[in-house]
Amino acid sequence: MTDIGANSIPAATGPAAASTRAGRARATAPSGRWQTPRFALARARSAVASLVGARAAEVRFTASASDAVAGAWRAALERPGAARRVVISAGDEAADAGLVASFAQQGVCIDRVAVDRHGRIDEAAFAEALATPAALVSLTGAITATGVLQPFARLALLARERAVPVHIDATPIVGRLWLNLSTMRIEFLSLAGSAIGDSSGLCALVAPESAAVGPIVPGHGRLSDVAGFGVAAASAKQRLVAAAEHTSRLRNTFEGSLRGHCPGVHVHGERVPRLPHVSCVAFTGLDAGHALSLLRRPGRNRLAAVTMEAASPPALAALGVPRDEAECSVRFALQHTSTRAEVQALIAAVLDCEKPVIAKVGGTAAGIGAHLALAC
Repeated sequence: MTDIGANSIPAATGPAAASTRAGRARATAPSGRWQTPRFALARARSAVASLVGARAAEVRFTASASDAVAGAWRAALERPGAARRVVISAGDEAADAGLVASFAQQGVCIDRVAVDRHGRIDEAAFAEALATPAALVSLTGAITATGVLQPFARLALLARERAVPVHIDATPIVGRLWLNLSTMRIEFLSLAGSAIGDSSGLCALVAPESAAVGPIVPGHGRLSDVAGFGVAAASAKQRLVAAAEHTSRLRNTFEGSLRGHCPGVHVHGERVPRLPHVSCVAFTGLDAGHALSLLRRPGRNRLAAVTMEAASPPALAALGVPRDEAECSVRFALQHTSTRAEVQALIAAVLDCEKPVIAKVGGTAAGIGAHLALAC
């Protein structure tokens, strides 16, 4: 799994952050019902459960994303008669190298299933992988770099037919899409609090009540953090539909403008379902780091509402993206607080950087309208 601090949306600011801090303050107040640990924990678990369509009794909190994923893997592998085998995606981030190595050293077979050029699981290959007994299917709900969604609901049905439980790392999608574990028949789900605006570092694991996945709360003295996590989950659910529609419209405006003015731009995954707030753009002929330095020049304060970072070349390479294209790709992530004016400022910043340059197009020289090269 990708480090939760690297590719998730920033911690909440403004009203959302204030609400989370207020939740922590109430949990540690000298009087009142929020002083009762049982009440604060129950409220937080209920909020997380409501966000993902689970039962409160199925929610546990963990100190890290790796702990949450490892908890799901251990619980599945410890089921009576479970095969010592876990199925993951060849291009997936649901398991980092350390986690895979740790379980492999314990004799667990980790099988990677082939993906298409967008990083989505090949369903025929997936069905073939399930022909051999497995303890668990573990997938990330979306490709972090590009926002492309895995067809996890369909994959869960295929796994269900083979009586194989499913774990979904929902960090990229929670608070962005409606989730309902009870109807999707997904047994395990993990998520990072940072994905919904919580800054405590806590994560959550949703698992069957009977699963042996450790204590409900990690360590000691983290009641205020749990309360803040619950407040963030409640806020994320409250704004979910409106935020998804809002960011989707802004993203479409952004991408449409780039296509209209910069034919050399390529949007990764644009023809398949994606997260509503992510746009991963390849600027042909320009290193992503240089592109970001141009977009972050002094005077571009209005771009702060849009998260910009170089897309991970290894992550894109795992999807079959050529190295030169991967190295010139920038990931843009809109926030629910982003405005149309801020997106227009971003578009203007990109177009302002573009100057007539010499680009090789079939051996002829061209400027604007050829493969995009940004230069200032």
